[in-house]
Amino acid sequence: MSAVSAPDAAVAAFYARVVRHDVGGATALWTARMQANYPPAENIGQRFADTTAIQLLRNETTSEDSATGRATVAVDLLETTSLGTRRYAGTWQLVRGSDGWLLDRPALVVR
Repeated sequence: MSAVSAPDAAVAAFYARVVRHDVGGATALWTARMQANYPPAENIGQRFADTTAIQLLRNETTSEDSATGRATVAVDLLETTSLGTRRYAGTWQLVRGSDGWLLDRPALVVR
């Protein structure tokens, strides 16, 4: 995996991999804590199995602390599945790892 140099780029890369059903690639963008709390086979593989498209309407870094290596990204997205389209909004908390930014904690709700 190539390093992701910006928090919002990490979020965009995650969703791009999800749409391609690249569970391993999407998992690589999660912290170990995230993977422990949300097992990827269920929370990426099964959760997004029917996803055909994700459109990021908003993907904006709203805070970034270089001292602590933490960031918040605000998202608003449309997910298309075989059952229709749903809209989600909220934030992702990210941490900077040795290989770039990693998604650590979601706070998303259905709109």
